Amino acid sequence: MPREVIHVQVGQCGNQVGSTFWELLATEHGLNWTGNYGGTEPAQLEKIDVFYQEGQSQFTPRCVLIDTEQSVLNYIGTKPYGNLFRPDNIICGTEGASNQFLKGFHSDYSRHAMESIRMECEKCDCLQGITFTHATGGGTGSGLGMKMFQMIGDVLKATKACAYSFAVFPSKRISNVIVENYNTIMTLAQMQQIENVVVFDNESLHRICEETLGLKDPSYADLNYLITLVMAGTSASIRFPGQHNMDLNKLSYSLRPRSFLHYYVPSFAPLMSPAKRNTMNKVTVDVLLRQMVREDMFMCEFGPDPMDLEMKGESIMGKTFARASLFRGPISTFAVEDAMTFLKPESRVESVIRKTLGYEQRRNNMLEPLRGFDVVETRNPRKQFTSICNYSIPGYPLSITYLLNTSNIKHKFRKSIREAIYMYETAAFLQWYNSNEFRDESVTLESAIKDLSTDWLTEFCVEDNSNWMTEPNFTELDIKEIEIKDKVEELADVNAQEDQPTPAVDQ
Repeated sequence: MPREVIHVQVGQCGNQVGSTFWELLATEHGLNWTGNYGGTEPAQLEKIDVFYQEGQSQFTPRCVLIDTEQSVLNYIGTKPYGNLFRPDNIICGTEGASNQFLKGFHSDYSRHAMESIRMECEKCDCLQGITFTHATGGGTGSGLGMKMFQMIGDVLKATKACAYSFAVFPSKRISNVIVENYNTIMTLAQMQQIENVVVFDNESLHRICEETLGLKDPSYADLNYLITLVMAGTSASIRFPGQHNMDLNKLSYSLRPRSFLHYYVPSFAPLMSPAKRNTMNKVTVDVLLRQMVREDMFMCEFGPDPMDLEMKGESIMGKTFARASLFRGPISTFAVEDAMTFLKPESRVESVIRKTLGYEQRRNNMLEPLRGFDVVETRNPRKQFTSICNYSIPGYPLSITYLLNTSNIKHKFRKSIREAIYMYETAAFLQWYNSNEFRDESVTLESAIKDLSTDWLTEFCVEDNSNWMTEPNFTELDIKEIEIKDKVEELADVNAQEDQPTPAVDQ
C-alpha cells in the first residue's frame, strides 16, 4: 500500500520552487511532459503513487497551487509540464497580498484552498504527510501559508500525518521588500505549530551558486534548483527502494527531540562547477561527508553575528540535537559507517577543550575560536540517523542530503528579530500592520515581537546550557582566561595521576 504525500505551494516563491521540484520528480520517475511513463527502470514506477495519482491517460501530481495573483501561475501553465496539474487545484486571485502578512493571513482564498487539500486527502489510501514550499518575507507565502497551517491541523490529527515546511528566509543581499522583517517574525510566531521546518536562506544559496557552482550572476531558477535537490533527497527513501528505508514520520521523530526544536539546516553534496566536475576524481563517501559539513555548503547561515560576539556574556557554543544523512546511490552500509567516524572528536583532550571552552587546539599550540558549524559538529548527544536509497538523482551517481538540528539556528532568528525591533522602535511602516481592516488580537506585530524576543529564544538556551542572553559583570575575555586556567590545571592533574608508577604487589 503506498503512503501518499501531498505537496502545497503558496505564493510566488513557493510556486516557483514547487514547479522546479515537480520537474525534477518527473525526470526521476521517467515521466514526459504529457504525464506518461517513458522510462526504462522498474524502480521508477514501484512507488510513483507517493507523489502522483495514476489516471486513465496520465500521472497527475498530488499538488495544490495557491497564490493571490495570477502572474506566476499563468507562467507555470505556459510551460510544457503545466498541463499535468489539475485545474481545480490551481487557486489564484487578482489583487495580491501587497507584501503584507495580515492581508495574506485574512485572505478569502484560504477556504477554497482548504477544500482542494481535503479533496486530495480523500483520494489517498494512507496519507503520510503534507509538504509546503513558501517564503517568509512576502505577503502570500507568509500570511496565507501560516493560515493554511492553522486550518490543516485537524486533517493532520485525523490521518496521523506529519507536516514539513521548506521555508525560504530573506536576506539583505537579495531583498526587494522593505517590510520583510515584519513578515518574517510574524511567520516565526506562527511557525511554532509546524512539526518540521527546513530553513533556507537566499544569501547562502546565492553564495553557493557563485563560489561553488561558479555562476557569476545566478538567477532565481538556480537558487530554486538547490532547494529542490534537498526536497528530492528528503523524500527519496519513500519513493525508491533502498537498504535503510524510512518515511517522513520516522525522519521527524529522529530529528525532533522536543516539540519546539524543529528547525533544520540543510546541505547537499556533491556540488561543484562544470569545469571542476570533469577534472575531479571519483566521488566517494568520504568526499561527500567532508563536503556536506563545510561551512560554505550549508544553505542557511546559522553562525553567530560579529555584533553578538562583542556583547558581554555572549557564547558561540551550540549543541547538536540530531542530524540525518540521507544517501543516494550504490553505497554500502559498511562504507557509510566507516566514513562517519571522522565526525567524532579525535582525542579526549580535544573533546574537553571543544565542549567546555569552544576553542580548538591548532598545530602551532595557539588557541583559536571555533566557528559555529565546527562547534555543533563536535557535540552530538543523539544517534546519527542514516538512510540509503539505491536510486540516485540523474547527473549525480552518489549524493547526500544532510539535515542538522542545532541550537545555533537561534542566531539566524535573532538577526531577523533585532532588525524588526529597530524598525518597530522608529514606527516605520506600522500603518500597514495596525489597520482596522485586518484587526486580530491573536495575530499582531506587537505580540509577535514580544513573544519571540523573550520566551521563544530562551527555549534554545535552556537546551544547550549557554548563557548568551545574560550580561555578567566579567568581560568575555576574563571568563575565557579563567576557564582556560581551570581546565589546564584539571588536565595536568589527570596526566599526573596517569603517569604515576603502579605499586608493587607482594607475592
